[in-house]
Formats: sequence, C-alpha cells, structure tokens
Amino acid sequence: MTGEIQPQRAQLTWLPWGLALLSGLMVGGCFPPFEFSGLSWLPWVALAPLCWALWISPRPASSKLWARQAFLLGWLCGTVSFLISLFWITTVTGLGWILLSIVVGLYHGLWGLFSGVVLRPIGNGGGGRRGWRE
Repeated sequence: MTGEIQPQRAQLTWLPWGLALLSGLMVGGCFPPFEFSGLSWLPWVALAPLCWALWISPRPASSKLWARQAFLLGWLCGTVSFLISLFWITTVTGLGWILLSIVVGLYHGLWGLFSGVVLRPIGNGGGGRRGWRE
C-alpha cells in the first residue's frame, strides 16, 4: 500500500516543473521561426500550464518555500521561452544568448511570484494545499 502512494507523490512533485517547461516551450513557439498559421491558437493557451502549476497544483507547507517555488516556476518558463525566441542571437554570441535568456527570464519569474503568492489566494479563498479537488 505504501509503495502505491510514493510514486503518486513523486509525480506531484515534478508535475509543476513539467508544466512550467511545457508552458515555456509553448510561449517560445508563439514567435518566429515557429510562427505558422496553424499555430494561431497557441498564444491563447501558452500560459495555461504555468497557471495550472501556480494556481491549482498542491503547494508546499511553508509560505517561503511556496514563494521560492512560484518564482522558480516562472523563471523556468521564461528562460525556456526566451531561449527559443532569442535563438537568433547565436549568430553574434552563444554565451550572450544563454545569459540574456536567463536574465530576461527573471521577468516571468517575478510574474510567477506575484501570480502564485497574490493571485492564488484570491482565486481559491485562502489557498488550501490539496489542489483542485477540495
């Protein structure tokens, strides 16, 4: 019985990070060179996985840990999206491309911090830890 609970808990641990990564890939896919007419729906749903990770997934017990995790989830999403959309900078410098993507990804991190700490309690009446099936 205990063996069945552990994989489920491990899945919940990595789920927000996978959703933030997916959201970063989707946001990056909204810009050239991936800007195809068949992907015109993508900008409308690109941040949905990150919002799911910030608002609906279970949060850590400590508010400091939650604030740090919310910031890092946004930062991961932003860094991945800027690595894709700023790929053209590699014609000048590869290291500059990576460093610029990491630095500009901080903007998404700040949004993740605000969204996870301020907006989440507004949306679910104080913020429980159990997720969307409360």
